[in-house]
Amino acid sequence: MRKVLLALAAVPLVVVPAASAHAERPDRDGKPDCPAPTVETTYHVDQLRVFVSLPASGCAAREHSMFDLTATVTRMDNQGSHDVRRETASCGPFRSAADAEPGDPPGTYSCDLTLAFHHPKSEAAQYDIDLTYPGGDGERTISHVLFCRSDGDQASCERSGPSAERDAEQ
Repeated sequence: MRKVLLALAAVPLVVVPAASAHAERPDRDGKPDCPAPTVETTYHVDQLRVFVSLPASGCAAREHSMFDLTATVTRMDNQGSHDVRRETASCGPFRSAADAEPGDPPGTYSCDLTLAFHHPKSEAAQYDIDLTYPGGDGERTISHVLFCRSDGDQASCERSGPSAERDAEQ
């Protein structure tokens, strides 16, 4: 089954859009949840790059505190190879809009992280991208799945379904 799915990977460049549906979701207390991170991916013949931006402004759990943003990329191919790469950014503390001086526009802050995952120039692989970050009511994890193919000259990926968000395992 995985070979069939990997064979379907034929889109030139993948940009995983912001998880905007998650940004408006209320948390368990009925209050608006903090925005989910935006994720952009680019896939080249020798490397997958993942750029993550997590808004801090407007999220009480992220303002005036230190927190971590973690990206974990797992690569699996048809030859049974299984590689994992993890990057963590320590972020904050960030000011809130309430901290702005009268007459000054409120600043907007975000925590950014970039991860580069080198791969063989010829491959057909599945990449699982997991992001863990503070939500309004505790740690959250959002996942993306990409099916990618490179022949040494051209590279492309296809995203598998919508992003999945869950509470981070404790």
